[in-house]
Amino acid sequence: MKRRMNIAGVLLGPALTIALAFTGCGVSSPSDVTRKFIAAVEKGDTAALEKYATPETASLFNVLMEMDKKMGGKGDMKEFVKGGGIVSTEEVINGDKAVVTVKFKDGSTDKCDLIKVDGKWKLIVKK
Repeated sequence: MKRRMNIAGVLLGPALTIALAFTGCGVSSPSDVTRKFIAAVEKGDTAALEKYATPETASLFNVLMEMDKKMGGKGDMKEFVKGGGIVSTEEVINGDKAVVTVKFKDGSTDKCDLIKVDGKWKLIVKK
């Protein structure tokens, strides 16, 4: 009997750890989504924009990237991301809405609005 408990304990511990790790992988915080969105804008990654932003916001940025390309740019929109990289983020969550304050290396800050869509945080540009 003692041997069975040890085997169960040895197998159950790692199984629970793996299950918890995979459960956490699907959940991104508003700060994580904001960081990934800004990185996508810097790279001109339209697929990532669609993943981290509302459809309307992703469409707006896709149009801006295409306009940049037509005007001789690379369409990567690096000029729209200020501050030389993100130093930190601070988020305030209120139900299905969140505001993330991003602090950049040059000391500037920007606020990003997010909403929860189908259980996932999406960045939204308010008009």
